[in-house]
Amino acid sequence: MIDVRNQVGRLIEVVFETPTTSSEWRELAKQLRSIHSQSTERYMYCANMAKAKLFQPEEVILLKRIMEVDNSRLLRSAMYLGSNSAVLLLQMERLIREAASPARKTFRDPQKLISWMSEVATSDEEQRVREIYSNLQEHKTAESL
Repeated sequence: MIDVRNQVGRLIEVVFETPTTSSEWRELAKQLRSIHSQSTERYMYCANMAKAKLFQPEEVILLKRIMEVDNSRLLRSAMYLGSNSAVLLLQMERLIREAASPARKTFRDPQKLISWMSEVATSDEEQRVREIYSNLQEHKTAESL
């Protein structure tokens, strides 16, 4: 499952849950083109991959292409991996290196993601990031008890 939204300002929210389908990847690319066509501003991405385990090689290629195309329009991009598999972490960190943008980071701690995105977010964008990722922090804390 891939869900993409642009509810507030420059913030693009993407949720990934594996397995995914090729039609979902085509729809993601289509939705991102549509969002980008509405403004010339640079965008911020928050990708929640907490329910993704591992992307197939063809999916990694598609994600890398999307990232490379987005580099010129990118303000910041945060990938939340939660306590997911170490393999996914390695896969996403390699992808970030290959996409060649220092404006991209992976996070396992939602509070660090919130802090990093807040540095460049408007107050509405920051509030939305907090809405999404503060709940994950509460859930993570409850799981550890």
